[in-house]
Amino acid sequence: MKYAGKDIVLYDGPKGSMFFAKGYKGCADIYNIEAYEDSKDIIRKYANAGSEWIQTNTFNSNGFALGSRGYGDRQRDIISNSIRATNEVADEMLAKNGWRPEVIFITGPTGRMVEPYGDTTEQEAYDSFYEEFKIASECGIYNAHIETFMDLNEMTVAIRAASAIREELAKKGINYKIICTMAFESHGRTMFGNSPEDCYEVFKEYGVDAFGANCGCTAKDMLKVIEGYSAAAGPDAMIIAKPNAGKPITQGDKVTYAETPEIFAHDCLALLDAGAKIIGGCCGTSDLHIAALKDLLENS
Repeated sequence: MKYAGKDIVLYDGPKGSMFFAKGYKGCADIYNIEAYEDSKDIIRKYANAGSEWIQTNTFNSNGFALGSRGYGDRQRDIISNSIRATNEVADEMLAKNGWRPEVIFITGPTGRMVEPYGDTTEQEAYDSFYEEFKIASECGIYNAHIETFMDLNEMTVAIRAASAIREELAKKGINYKIICTMAFESHGRTMFGNSPEDCYEVFKEYGVDAFGANCGCTAKDMLKVIEGYSAAAGPDAMIIAKPNAGKPITQGDKVTYAETPEIFAHDCLALLDAGAKIIGGCCGTSDLHIAALKDLLENS
């Protein structure tokens, strides 16, 4: 896809928000097993909306996150089922449209405080990330999007684990892509105080292929983050922007996001102007938001 004369990638949106909109509760990852067709349908909606990268439904699929939810012994099935569902959707798009979206394996943080901030050691966190990346690579997915991290130290541990997989696959002649996005707050830093410039230095050191921001804030608030990344990394960097669809509105145990697809799409253009080359959405971003963004891009 093109915007302002440059090649960009249209990414998808979150799976959890879509499950919750269907009335599901709890850990969305388990529905890769218990509601396989619904899981597949959510991925299909984003693909039909025009997403060129489509994520697996595996945000909570590292050992710590699954274990805390009682699903630690089902990790391999949860990951493999989601990869199968996402690949099936990608194959559908190829048959239907003549092009195949790229399947991206994702993981979120452990949900634990990793040293020096907590009791979970870096080695324990490393082993947890390595295991899920290994499972995904054994299922034929040669990338990892490490997303929604607030602690750059934990992100670095996850990158090291992904880098180990990359080195192993390189010996077999297989290219492995590492993608990283941090969650920034509205003031332009993560909860742990990390700036875009801080993050870029780590990403540069480890040869991360694409990096940026997801979750944490709206497109308007994310603008300063993307500008920071762009100033540090230069115009050729593959910068990712996946903002939320507005600010969260909590009513009882239900969280919603009120930003319309049209407003979301409009605000995302500024992120592209600031240097983002990969654009999608996070919390509250439905397939309708992605479709509106695609339509705006095609007519800009």
